[in-house]
Amino acid sequence: MDPDDEPIVKLEQQTYIVYKSRWFILTIYGLLITFQGSLWNTWGPLHDNMELAYNWDSVTFGLLPFWGPFCYVLSFLPWTWLMNSKGLRLPVLLSAGLVLAGCLAKLPAPFVSGDLFRILCHVCGFLNGLAAPALFTTPPMLAAIWFPRNERVTATAIGGSCQGLAIAASFIIGPLFVPKVSNSTLREANSTEIIIENIKSEVYVLNYSQLGIALAIFAVILAYFPNRPPTPPAVSCEVERVNLAAGLKSLSINTWLVVMAYGLPLGVSAGFSAAFDVNVSQYGIGQTQAG
Repeated sequence: MDPDDEPIVKLEQQTYIVYKSRWFILTIYGLLITFQGSLWNTWGPLHDNMELAYNWDSVTFGLLPFWGPFCYVLSFLPWTWLMNSKGLRLPVLLSAGLVLAGCLAKLPAPFVSGDLFRILCHVCGFLNGLAAPALFTTPPMLAAIWFPRNERVTATAIGGSCQGLAIAASFIIGPLFVPKVSNSTLREANSTEIIIENIKSEVYVLNYSQLGIALAIFAVILAYFPNRPPTPPAVSCEVERVNLAAGLKSLSINTWLVVMAYGLPLGVSAGFSAAFDVNVSQYGIGQTQAG
């Protein structure tokens, strides 16, 4: 037992330990889901610059975030089975690996044409989208395994809040790396080609930065992200869980209630946020004001 861990609690001859490392596990998960979400919404907040430098149209900006919900529907059943049978570590590690692979897909950007770069961005979106189901469903499971009963609501709320924080972060991070080109700069520049090359250089820096963050998070999870603590923090952690088939059967009784409870607050806001910059651009609002 780590000397910094909280005192041992004994209940019915069984020892239960609440480990301080639970906050480290929650923090690493929070960083991963925040980064995954911001990576999903990379290009919407950069609408003006990407339109100028790469001639992207509204179809491209609409299709890139589409991979998130598409891959969610495509892969949520395998992820559910994996988390139910293998625990937390493998699904979270695989998700971090998919996010890293998505960032690697954009690495050849400086050496390929604009059309091929757009395809690579779609590959990144697809791989990153495949990581979403495991990450979006992790908070309650992580809280139940690592936290005592009186902290589980807080832990679940923190994990869930990181999903919303990811969307907000994308409107800040992208424009910091690729700031909006002002109209005065366009008028003063001797050549539009120079501005386009500057935008592309900033996009490359953004891609490399995202790769570095993804690699760091993956390395930390690979080094330390156990399935569960050595000793459970509460007696409820030892209760046998409902198997996958029984769980899906119980959910099917109130399918639309579950869909509404989860889909309305998350699906509507996330879907609108991904296309927000594109939607308001017709009113003369640029990417900076939209963010």
